[in-house]
Amino acid sequence: MIVSHKWLTEYLGNDTPSADAVAAILTRGAFEIEEVRCVEGDTVIDVDVLPNRAHDCLCHRGIAKEIAVLGDVSFVDKTPDTVIEDSQRTIGVDVCDTAVCRRYVARVVEDVTVGESPAWLKESLVALGQRSINTIVDATNYVMYDIGQPLHAFDADKLDGGIIVRRAEEGEHMTTLDGKDVTLTSEDTVIADQAGVLAIAGVKGGAKAEVDEQTTTIVIESANFHPVAVRKTSGRIGIKTDSSKRFENELSPELAAEAMERVTALIRELSPEAKVGPVVDVYPRRAAPYVSGFSFSRVNDVLGTTMTREEMSAILDRFGFAYTIVESPREAVVVRVTELVGTPHKIAASISYDAPRAFDCSSLVAYVYAQAGIQIPRMAVDQYAYTERVSRDDVRAGDIVFMNSGRGDIYYKTKEYCPGMQVPEGVDHC
Repeated sequence: MIVSHKWLTEYLGNDTPSADAVAAILTRGAFEIEEVRCVEGDTVIDVDVLPNRAHDCLCHRGIAKEIAVLGDVSFVDKTPDTVIEDSQRTIGVDVCDTAVCRRYVARVVEDVTVGESPAWLKESLVALGQRSINTIVDATNYVMYDIGQPLHAFDADKLDGGIIVRRAEEGEHMTTLDGKDVTLTSEDTVIADQAGVLAIAGVKGGAKAEVDEQTTTIVIESANFHPVAVRKTSGRIGIKTDSSKRFENELSPELAAEAMERVTALIRELSPEAKVGPVVDVYPRRAAPYVSGFSFSRVNDVLGTTMTREEMSAILDRFGFAYTIVESPREAVVVRVTELVGTPHKIAASISYDAPRAFDCSSLVAYVYAQAGIQIPRMAVDQYAYTERVSRDDVRAGDIVFMNSGRGDIYYKTKEYCPGMQVPEGVDHC
C-alpha cells in the first residue's frame, strides 16, 4: 500500500508525525515498511500490509487510524453528510446470486461534467503511482484509496436496461477497459445489462459502458463481492487490480453505503451542476452489529503487559470503537438471558444474522456471554472444552450445563476451538 504523507494529514491534521516518524511508528506496532521516498510535493511510504489487516488498512483512513492509536495522536474522521437528492432518476438492480454479491448499492447522477481533474486530485493519485483519467474515474479511485471500498461508474446512456448481477454464460466474452478480450466461464460473476457483460465483478470494468468526455449521466456502483469468488476469477483470467486485491481480503458490506455518499459528494464538488438520484440498495442479508467481549486481566495475561483499565479504554477510544464496561459479567448474563426467554429456536442459528431474533442452544450461550463481555466459542462441544468445570453443588445462575442427549450428532472431539481435542463424555447440547 503506497501511502501519501500529505493525504494522512487530512485525518491527523497538525498532529501528523513526519514521514520517517510514521514509518517508525508503523514498523514498531503494525507493519513492515518497504520504502520512504519523496515525490513531487509529497513523501510516500510503501507499507507492507499483511492479509490479516488488508480489510481495514489498504486505505489512508485505516493507516491514519493505526498511526493515531500507536502514536497517541488525534484522529478526525471526515465522514460527509448524506448527499441531498435533487433528481428522481433511478435504475433497476437485479442481483441473481446473493451468495457472491452480498450487497449492491447504485445511484444515478445526471448532468455531470467529465473532464480533466483539478490539480489536487491529480496530484493525490499521481503520488500513489496512479494515472489521472477524468473527473469521474478519478473520484472513484480517490475514494477507494481513501477508505478502501472499490467503486465503478458506468455511462448510463450506454446501458441497455437495468443492472443485472449474474453468473457469466460459458464462453461469454468481454472487452476490458484496457482493451483485453476475456473469455468467461459460468464460475465467474459479472455485472451486465440486457445486452451483455459490463464488468467482471470486483475485478475489472468493461469498455461497453466506459465513462468518457461525452458522458453526461452515470450510474455509480458500490458493491460487496465474496472474496473467494473474486480471487478465483482474478486468478483464472490473469487480471489483478487494486479492486480485486481489496475484495479478496473480505471487505465489510457496511462500507459500500458510506463509499457511495463519499463519492457522490466528491462528484458533486467536481460537477456542481450534477443532479443526484436516490440510492438503490440491494442488501438481502444484513449482519447484526458484532459484539466481542474480553477481560482486562486476560488482555494483560496474553500480551504480557500491565496496562490499566484507563489505558485500554483510551486505546479503544482512539480506534473509535463503541464499548461498554461490564462490572459484573455473571449478573449481566443472567439479566440478558432472562430478557431473551421466549425467543424462537432455530437449528444452526447464526449469531451474526439471526441473533437476537432466533437462537439454537449454543448460539444463545455464546451471544449472552459476549454481551456480558466474555468471548467463548460458538459450538457446544467447543464451549465444553473451553470452559472451567464446577461441581454440581457450586452451580450458580450464569453457569452452562452441557448434555449428551444420546440422539443425533454427538461430538467426541472439538471442532473449532483446539480442533481434535478429545471429549470422552460426548456433547451435543447446552
